[in-house]
Amino acid sequence: MGHFICARNSKVFKIFVYFLYVQMLILFALFLKGLYRNVLRPNATLSQKEMQTETTRLLRYSNKTTEHIRSDHDAVYPQSEINMDCAQKDNDRLLPFRSGESWRLEKWYHSIDHFFSINNTQLLDLPEDDGHNLYEDYDLKKPRNFTLPDHDNEEFTFENGKPKCFKSGTSKVLGKGSNATCVCGSSYAGKHCSVPQIVKTALSKLPRSYIITPREKPRRIILAMTFNMEHHVLMLKMLQVHSAVDLFVILESNYTGHGDPRPLRLLHNLRRGYMKRFHHKIMHVYLDTFPAGGRANGWIAETYIREQLAPAVEKRVSGLRKDDLFIFLDTDETPSVNLLHFLKLHNGYPFPVGFVLQNFIYGFFWLNKNSKTVIGVTTIQMLRDIYKGNSDAIRGSKGVIQQLQKGSHPWGMFETWLIGSPDNYAGWHASWFSSPREVITKLTSAINADFPRWGDYPEKCTFHYVATLFRKGEYFDGKVKFDPICFKDIYVLKDLSYLFKYKKYFNFMLQNPTAKDVIF
Repeated sequence: MGHFICARNSKVFKIFVYFLYVQMLILFALFLKGLYRNVLRPNATLSQKEMQTETTRLLRYSNKTTEHIRSDHDAVYPQSEINMDCAQKDNDRLLPFRSGESWRLEKWYHSIDHFFSINNTQLLDLPEDDGHNLYEDYDLKKPRNFTLPDHDNEEFTFENGKPKCFKSGTSKVLGKGSNATCVCGSSYAGKHCSVPQIVKTALSKLPRSYIITPREKPRRIILAMTFNMEHHVLMLKMLQVHSAVDLFVILESNYTGHGDPRPLRLLHNLRRGYMKRFHHKIMHVYLDTFPAGGRANGWIAETYIREQLAPAVEKRVSGLRKDDLFIFLDTDETPSVNLLHFLKLHNGYPFPVGFVLQNFIYGFFWLNKNSKTVIGVTTIQMLRDIYKGNSDAIRGSKGVIQQLQKGSHPWGMFETWLIGSPDNYAGWHASWFSSPREVITKLTSAINADFPRWGDYPEKCTFHYVATLFRKGEYFDGKVKFDPICFKDIYVLKDLSYLFKYKKYFNFMLQNPTAKDVIF
């Protein structure tokens, strides 16, 4: 008994009791904070029974918080694994984050951010990314010039020097020689089985008829875009369309759209070996100036940045032909590759060309039912003569074309032509496909326009807030809700075998990491 009394009065025992008391207070305070913000807040839509169930689960989880944090996954991106069964329940989107869950998510996302971070100097070695690193010693003061290659038309069979049957669209050929007939597969139509069904439908909606003919020599395609920090999305874009594209022109500035200094993230990772397989046809365009008035008026900044692309092509690319295609799309806007092959291999359709894209937000797990329509395809001659070398004008080409008298020209017809519809999309739009921290960077670096500018709201620029949007499938205004979708059901991804073969590099885009029981 005497020994026990001495122990109670010892300093060690007092410190131990005090430590336990503080730990209990901290855990209880965190629990009450999460319960108030996420369960008891006025706009919560959980039923009383759901609230009671969640409260019980929170209490149970709080008792194990320390254990969960200590047993945190050692694996980091891209070795980390998550639940990919697409079993997300719609009512789970309303559940608040459990105590410690937001912290664990932030740590998990950090390993993804670090992979392409400006602070990561390790050489990149992505799967199947063979090729010589042409950017390893790249000097911005000596930008590379490019010559567009000429290609033979290997996509068609030929008869007497003329294209006969499109190989990918023809299921069989009946007869021989000049009497041979192409029998089309289910996805193609036309005399040569070279017109995708989606193109046939789009042509039928135009007010005038067009005669589509295959080319003996393919056009070359220049695909231009600006870059912020969309490394994963750019990977998917290039992997999907590379077989049709002759040159990727990617502009990167050391200023944000808001006018603040920023690092050259893409160039840094190109030097590390990012997408080495395509280095021979990646033209990095460096912009080191920011327009006067661009900080006060964001539209001035956006126009200035975008209109630099066409002049860079004219200056650094040789061998351009008037009927080559210049395509200007945002990094997160990607058409199906078979449509680019059609444009590359045919004459007779009108310009400019646009696409109706299936619209996803935060990942291929939230669907925005409002499709994204983009106009961005023109010829080099039309770019020069009609748009006066202004690549930004292509994006608003409806207004430009309405001012022109429609008619026949050596390089095509003036009529805005959209391929795709909500019933049959022409590609995908990957909006805000980033980690919460990268989303915050995008918010704060956005142009000073298109209000409300969410980067001006400090409460919307926290990891917890953005991660909550990811979980809920909710937009920054708190009003627009999105529909859950499983990546396995998205037909516009059918061309991306790499995406499914190496899911671990894109798991956070395929399944919602913030959803209940995905990474825990």
